[in-house]
Amino acid sequence: MTKHVHRLTTLFLVVFFGLTQLASGQFRLPSQSFKLGLRSEYFSRTLSSEVEGEKPRLKAYLVNLALGYNLGAGFSAAVLLGYASSDYKELVFRRLPFSIDFEGSGLSGFVAGAEVEKSLFSRSSFEVDALGQFMACLGVKKKFTIPGLAVPGSIEASPSWMRAAVGPVFLLTSWEGIKPYIYPCYNYLGGTFSLDQTVESLEGTEKKKIRAKSQFGLLIGTGLEVSEKFELKVEGGFYPRKGGSDFSVMLQALFGL
Repeated sequence: MTKHVHRLTTLFLVVFFGLTQLASGQFRLPSQSFKLGLRSEYFSRTLSSEVEGEKPRLKAYLVNLALGYNLGAGFSAAVLLGYASSDYKELVFRRLPFSIDFEGSGLSGFVAGAEVEKSLFSRSSFEVDALGQFMACLGVKKKFTIPGLAVPGSIEASPSWMRAAVGPVFLLTSWEGIKPYIYPCYNYLGGTFSLDQTVESLEGTEKKKIRAKSQFGLLIGTGLEVSEKFELKVEGGFYPRKGGSDFSVMLQALFGL
């Protein structure tokens, strides 16, 4: 997955600086309600398994274009559109002509999502918001050759997943330009993984449901107001589960239009 990370990071930086110039040069609107930017995210989540000892895992790197809007009365919303590159480890398929222990990287997918945030109350140095997030990834089919067979054989993987989170956001507002926050949330990740197998005249398909073991997340981050029109957000997430924890990291850059 390293090659994909490097390519996507380069794409993130190129588009980011291009959008910065575009926003400053062409989108001079009197209202500061709109915000446009990019979000880059990586997460690693352990998946549930019915077989003792198996530890299937989903790792994904995402790059999203983000468009936010201030709706007024403490409401804000954002739409996300982008791309994901995913790795799957130790997914076991036993209902095919030949059993497969699937480990594949660089599975592409198209991502769409939305966020809604509402300010609940605030004090001089403290604020509480409610935040709901939804994201779906529709995977692109990818074909792999089955090694070690006496005859030609192949599999075609078709994954998809969705993620939903909701919870309160606790922000500290006592420092100018810096807003540290904690976001404890219900965090669900689940989907399906379909595998088509062809070995000469033998064909088979197996669809497996996938779901993250942890359904609780603790996200810690900070918002940075670099200037009147430009802000950054850096965030790390922890997802405790039996026997350990999973994680995520996120960087977002937004600028007012």
